[in-house]
Amino acid sequence: MERGGNVNPDESLRQEIRIDIDSVPWVDEKSWWICRLHPSIREKECQAYEPKLVSVGPLHHGNPSLQPMEGMKKRYVRKLLARSPKTNTLESYMEAIRGIEGRAKEEYPEHEVKGFTSDAFAKMLLVDGCFIIEYMLREFFEEKQEEGNGMWGSFPNLERDLMLLENQIPFFVLQQLVALRLIKQVIFCLLFVLLINEWPWCRREPDLLKKIPCASDLDISGIKFKKKVPNKEEDYNIAFRRGALEIPFVVVGQTLSARLRNLIALEQCQRDHLPCHCTTYVSFMNSIIYTESDVALLRKYRIIEILFGTDGDVANMFRSIYEDANLYKVENKAISELSKRVNEYGDVAYHRWRGRLRSSYLRSPWSTVALLFGTVVLGLTVTQTIFTIRQSYN
Repeated sequence: MERGGNVNPDESLRQEIRIDIDSVPWVDEKSWWICRLHPSIREKECQAYEPKLVSVGPLHHGNPSLQPMEGMKKRYVRKLLARSPKTNTLESYMEAIRGIEGRAKEEYPEHEVKGFTSDAFAKMLLVDGCFIIEYMLREFFEEKQEEGNGMWGSFPNLERDLMLLENQIPFFVLQQLVALRLIKQVIFCLLFVLLINEWPWCRREPDLLKKIPCASDLDISGIKFKKKVPNKEEDYNIAFRRGALEIPFVVVGQTLSARLRNLIALEQCQRDHLPCHCTTYVSFMNSIIYTESDVALLRKYRIIEILFGTDGDVANMFRSIYEDANLYKVENKAISELSKRVNEYGDVAYHRWRGRLRSSYLRSPWSTVALLFGTVVLGLTVTQTIFTIRQSYN
């Protein structure tokens, strides 16, 4: 307080600032599983993170471009209820949703759900959850999926939309709804894996980044490439055994970029809880693919199949994902360990010699036959020379 009884205006401002900063916790105690990505991640290819056909959850709920699917979602809910009218009732589903409504809200940032009333949020969870279950049932039993007016050929986008990080409802919501049906829990889990089997759920390992030579250099160094058939838990795991890099087979289509970007986003947002298999995979592919010739080499070994685009487009895709996700700043111990083993193998003179022989002279059956024929001719020539010399001495 100043002389004369006047209050120092800075004192009240100081108190206001103190109250404001003290209201923020020392650390973020809440980690949301479902949230919007930061604009710096979305800026170069924001469409990779946004649904094209259907909204699931509150983050894209009400988007005008997704409204045509709302009627179809409700028809799917009606069909699900009709599968077992005696056991499937709207009342039982609503009761189940009410029991987990508060828990589900905690999985989203508060500002994303504060605009929803309790009834609106519960209705959204029920409709979206039942829609996903009915869609999975139709996929599993090979029943015809609906296609609304002007939506032909759009269902591949639906599978893409269902795995987007921002387009989710908590998995326990689906579990709660399934528990009311006659379908066993294990069957639903199989349906989930059937639809979205590229998500790794193993425990994460620490990382440290190190460079790997490109595919063409690895081939010359004697490193072999082997196509690895992915399984439900190790879709993006890369192995190095007995001089061969085992790389998961991947089909490059219209949705691969969006799928990889969202899996990386999920792994990086939850890196304390999930492994970084997809992050490691993209970092590895960016390392071994410098040019389109590297992509051509991977196609030769049937590791990559291209449905859309060229070898150059594939190289640019992996480079773009790597740079946009800032993976060059992500420490990756798996890449470092793999690089160490690959480089040690390639530094062996015998392996390099064998690799150069294979890449230069054994690239095709005809070149192999020509090499063998030349070797035989050389051997016969040397033998004839030796016999001629011996006869001249005799």
